[in-house]
Amino acid sequence: MGRRYRCGHMVVQPPGAAIMTKRTPANLTLLRQLAAGGATVSEAARALGIVITTAQNWAASERITFPTRSQARKKALADPEVRARMSAASKKALADPEVRARMSAASKKAWADPEVRARMSAASKKALADPEVRARMSAARKKAWADPEVRARIKASRRGAKGVMIPKWVPLDLHDEYLDTAAEQDEFAAARHIRHLLAELKGAAA
Repeated sequence: MGRRYRCGHMVVQPPGAAIMTKRTPANLTLLRQLAAGGATVSEAARALGIVITTAQNWAASERITFPTRSQARKKALADPEVRARMSAASKKALADPEVRARMSAASKKAWADPEVRARMSAASKKALADPEVRARMSAARKKAWADPEVRARIKASRRGAKGVMIPKWVPLDLHDEYLDTAAEQDEFAAARHIRHLLAELKGAAA
């Protein structure tokens, strides 16, 4: 592993990384290319093997503009492949009970702090005051509601049967009946009840 010293501090280089501390035309060209490609200044610094302040100084003197982390994230999220990978990673993490428990504990701890609550409330009010934000939220809700699985989860939560998934064979007009029975008893009882209703309906129609 390469090592170099700057101002008395050791900067550890990744194995096999070149130590490029000189301000050469080649390094400046690479810095410009990285910025144009959407890399943040910290990413460019790692790629060149220099500290961030050096990358910032080079960029300032050469009038090279780097995107902020927020801008880089927005650009990345515009790529369907990136969004798909992030969604898959998020779903995998949330499928872990320990991860969900940690997130829940952190959220409760933060919400218990009056200052945090006040900041979140202010940020929420500010966002909701923007017509564009409200329009995006409305579109997202409509899109989610159009998904039968999402709609079933929302209905289940509202009817006290949170976490209950409605089987695909249950007709849409019997969803509420299924959820009510599942909330009062369990999913097996709900399935049995719906099958009984369907049999009765079939017999009445014969």
